Amino acid sequence: MLEAADSLFEEFKNKKEIVSAINTLQLSARTVTRRIEVIAENLEAELANDMENCIFFSLQMDESTDGTNISQLAICVKMVFSDFTTKEEFLKVLPLKGSTKGEDIFSTFKKYITDVKLPVQKLSSITTDRAPAMTEIIDKLIEKFSSRFEDLAALEPVLRFFINPFNVTEDDVLEIVSVYFELHNIEDLELEIINLQSDIILKAHSNDKMFWNLVDENKYPILRKCALKIYSYCATTYNCESLFSNMKYLKLKYRTKLNDSHLDNCLKTGNSKYILNYKKLAENMDTQVSH
Repeated sequence: MLEAADSLFEEFKNKKEIVSAINTLQLSARTVTRRIEVIAENLEAELANDMENCIFFSLQMDESTDGTNISQLAICVKMVFSDFTTKEEFLKVLPLKGSTKGEDIFSTFKKYITDVKLPVQKLSSITTDRAPAMTEIIDKLIEKFSSRFEDLAALEPVLRFFINPFNVTEDDVLEIVSVYFELHNIEDLELEIINLQSDIILKAHSNDKMFWNLVDENKYPILRKCALKIYSYCATTYNCESLFSNMKYLKLKYRTKLNDSHLDNCLKTGNSKYILNYKKLAENMDTQVSH
């Protein structure tokens, strides 16, 4: 609330007094709940927009038990955009109230991505904590979608190529890239690799962190798209693990009335990296009240 006040009363001469007065306010539990719901809805809309606009995204999943002994599946997302910028966000926490076997976790995950219409055609990879049940999810995804969820260790030559395409021969990566990225015209890929490795201007920028953003999309469409997919990968479940640390404070043994929706909303508001427009939120709430 105080953070919102900084935005709402930024141009007020008596801002300090207003913020001080707000600091003494005591809101009812129902009011606090509704405010968190509104903020979470706004964050969900921001994330949905980014998911729509990103080129690829990867998911990180981990499972843990909360303070009331309910297993929770945390899902975080890493998105990559056309300019090679990336964003990492908390996506969802799903309660696993039955069995926590791999097949049951997969069913819960599958229902979620179906309900929210997650654009799975952009999904590049999934990282888990490698527990047996979570590994089974990867097996199910390979069975349902394609080989694109296979172990990234097999892609080491490809990853080395995209880190520095001038230190790897085309023979090392050609077949792997064509199979993994489901390419049908290997000749076009081969020509792009040859042309890129012969480009002295690009070679001069080979150590630039944003090298692939310098690569012409019209001249190297296949390689650029493959690079975007590589950029979307995430090798750890650190974000999920951090989320569970926060969850333990939110849902304690003595705070059992926090339902699934409220837990998800609290985690969104507490872990999102999006910067909220509190002024716009307040204006929207005023409009709703007036009606």
